[in-house]
Amino acid sequence: MQSLPGTLELPFTLTPESAATHQPPADGQHFTLDEMQSAVGGYVEMVVLRDGTIMLMDEDGRSKNLPVNRAASYLAQRIIVGTVVITNADNLE
Repeated sequence: MQSLPGTLELPFTLTPESAATHQPPADGQHFTLDEMQSAVGGYVEMVVLRDGTIMLMDEDGRSKNLPVNRAASYLAQRIIVGTVVITNADNLE
């Protein structure tokens, strides 16, 4: 498993309230589409961050008026709303 310096071990969820929780896939290896959609609360949009990690978010979050996720916005260098999952490509099918 990969870790970001000074943070949780990947993968983890990050809420708009800046709560971060380690969130491994149910099988310990790969997230299913259902798991990803459940974690972000809707259809999944993927953004590759500068360090190569992947941020998964609700692609309809803005139209749902989800709250701004300041920590995720900082990481992505753009406005992100709702709960996100930070992971790496190894955890995606």
